[in-house]
Amino acid sequence: MFVCINGKFLKKKDAKISVFDNGFLYGDGIYETIRIYDGVIFELDEHLKRLQKSAEITGLEIKWPIAKIMEWANKLVKLNKGLNRMRITVSRGENGLDFNSCENPTLVIHCEKLRIDPEIYKKGVSAVTFGVERIRPEAKTLGLMHLILSQRYILQKKAQEAIMVDEKNFVREGPSTNVFALIKGIIYTPASHILIGTTRNRILELVKKNGIKIIVKDLKIEELESAEEIFLTNKIKEIIPVTKLNGKKVGSGKVGEYTQKIMKLYKDYVKAYVRSVKNNEG
Repeated sequence: MFVCINGKFLKKKDAKISVFDNGFLYGDGIYETIRIYDGVIFELDEHLKRLQKSAEITGLEIKWPIAKIMEWANKLVKLNKGLNRMRITVSRGENGLDFNSCENPTLVIHCEKLRIDPEIYKKGVSAVTFGVERIRPEAKTLGLMHLILSQRYILQKKAQEAIMVDEKNFVREGPSTNVFALIKGIIYTPASHILIGTTRNRILELVKKNGIKIIVKDLKIEELESAEEIFLTNKIKEIIPVTKLNGKKVGSGKVGEYTQKIMKLYKDYVKAYVRSVKNNEG
């Protein structure tokens, strides 16, 4: 396995960064995780746009041209055949307690083998609500305490996913997902205090294009608990049906009709995207 650090390609055992790197010491960095399909990095440009936005919010500087990062990412996929998850991480580098400058940032690109139980798409998952939020959720940062606490809570409750709620009982997002709910024939997704997922954006586009009514609106936990269908989205797991919430069935307790339709729309979009990229390469 190869890793790219600041444009250099190294074997995994040789890939190292400083113990004084701000990303390690303070969680002072940003990142993106991306799915790879058949050697194609899915919507890499969208993720790099969001990486730039996160950099602006946190005062980090991406010193490398975006075109060069794309080139390195694609080269890494070719070096690591068969791996299907990519992560791009940028930290402030060795910068001490100075969080206003970014002289020598660190860029790490690595790939992994993704393992997902296919049964979750057939049977759905059990989710629990949990009172925790991101800090500045509009930036995808290395500080992932919400994820750590949520994962510990999930294990405690013997569930598979978490849905985070704020102190006023508004539904926000999952630790690494966005939330959608079908309520009285209309799909809703929270509007504020969330990380705007690239998959969320794509689902909004596909749903509207196919005549399914969707409203972007903050929901209370009671509204979510009354939903006929719930699903979560992210780039890695795509669309995750939720068939049980807080120990109770969601709707019939099976993957719903709307969720199945949206899963198919998304799968078809991914296939068309990958096919288009490969055709252009050929």
